[in-house]
Amino acid sequence: MKKLFSALLALILLCMILPSPALAAQDTFTLMVYMCGTDLESEGGLASMDLSEMVGSNLPKGGSVTLYVQTGGAESWLVDGITDRQAERWIVSKNGLQLVENVGQANMGDEEVLTDFLKSGISRYPADRYGLILWDHGAGPAGGICYDEVSDDSLSMAEVYGALQSASKVEGYHKLAFVGFDACLMASFEVACHLQPFADYMIASEELEPGTGWHYNDWLPRLAANPAISIEELGRVIVDGFIRSSLALDPSEYATLSVTNLNKLGPLQKAIADLAASLQGQ
Repeated sequence: MKKLFSALLALILLCMILPSPALAAQDTFTLMVYMCGTDLESEGGLASMDLSEMVGSNLPKGGSVTLYVQTGGAESWLVDGITDRQAERWIVSKNGLQLVENVGQANMGDEEVLTDFLKSGISRYPADRYGLILWDHGAGPAGGICYDEVSDDSLSMAEVYGALQSASKVEGYHKLAFVGFDACLMASFEVACHLQPFADYMIASEELEPGTGWHYNDWLPRLAANPAISIEELGRVIVDGFIRSSLALDPSEYATLSVTNLNKLGPLQKAIADLAASLQGQ
């Protein structure tokens, strides 16, 4: 009996010492950035500026956070080594941009191209958590995201949904920690509904974004230091950095950015559905 009691006590103490699976499974993070440069890059070099911020964030190569970026959708790029009018995939770290793959003349406004990028990121760089940022012009739930100036095409929200749905079938996939839009006009109920099955949080602006967009220097180091950081905490850093950098550029700028918990969307969806049903009955 004493031996049994001692064994049980040892087991309890071991469980107290060892981290639970929920806590242990937060050690790595793969952040995928779908950077459709378009005229923001070819006429203003704004994508190149954000890539420079990413490099300047000093993410260690081969560290716990993998930054996987696809560039494309622009007539020309200011960064040496990025091929004009083609799509390419990179690992971005403090060492610079490391080319992983040249995709060729791929239409960044095509669902299959986004799907392939997501599948590639999940398969090549499996992690405990994943994030996705869509970078480019945004035109809301009706106009979509990621206008490719080479192909004159963009992603509709139905295509974004389709790409996420296809990626969700890849081995190693789990629900994304967040989907962010470094773009204008994407923080809407309709967009949130498209993302809700595939992500825990949405980070987006309801209004127009200044061309400088998110300030990657602020928050990527925070993610690198703690890949298990909550998205609510990380989101505050993203929002504060975005607002601060926007106002520094133009004090009169009207900049907005929000962090939405998509897991709490259900009651709002039901309320709107009930409202629509009641209006139909009148």
